[in-house]
Amino acid sequence: MSNQGLLAGLRKAQAVQEDWLAWLRARLPAELAIAATEAIPKGEELIVMARTAAWSSRLRYALAGIEPELVALGKAPRRITVKVSPTGRSGA
Repeated sequence: MSNQGLLAGLRKAQAVQEDWLAWLRARLPAELAIAATEAIPKGEELIVMARTAAWSSRLRYALAGIEPELVALGKAPRRITVKVSPTGRSGA
């Protein structure tokens, strides 16, 4: 039974991450949207993983403009941090 609870928790966390990634991608220009591979909420921070270091720099600037919209969501993370994905994976 505990494994089923763990799997349900993991599925829920994955769904939340996929929702955040879709939300972010909808607000970015197409060429930048594909550079974001993951969006991981952690407390008051939303960690966005980028394909490469070059993309992470461009994403940082683009996402800075989204932060006020993020704060307006209320209980949403209050800041965005961009990191380079260790695997460069493509995401969802």
